[in-house]
Amino acid sequence: MGVNRTAHRHLRESFDIELRNHKDAAVTVHVLEHLYRWTNWKIDKSTLPHKKLDSQSVELAVPVPANSTAPLSYTAFYWWPPPTIRVEHIEKKQD
Repeated sequence: MGVNRTAHRHLRESFDIELRNHKDAAVTVHVLEHLYRWTNWKIDKSTLPHKKLDSQSVELAVPVPANSTAPLSYTAFYWWPPPTIRVEHIEKKQD
């Protein structure tokens, strides 16, 4: 996992996951990830397609061959809106 703060109100977070299958048959693993840092996010890069489930959840279906492993890597990009300035608060301070 890696975190890269690209700007004051932006954050990029990367994950590398290895899934292992000990079965004699291939399987598809549905990975559910909770992107909890903020509701404004997108998947920047991913080794597989993803499905956005709700404001903070994403699902990735990973095919894993029999008796083998499969890598999964993705990067989430978060952004925060600029802070709002309350005019009432500024006017009160000037009194």
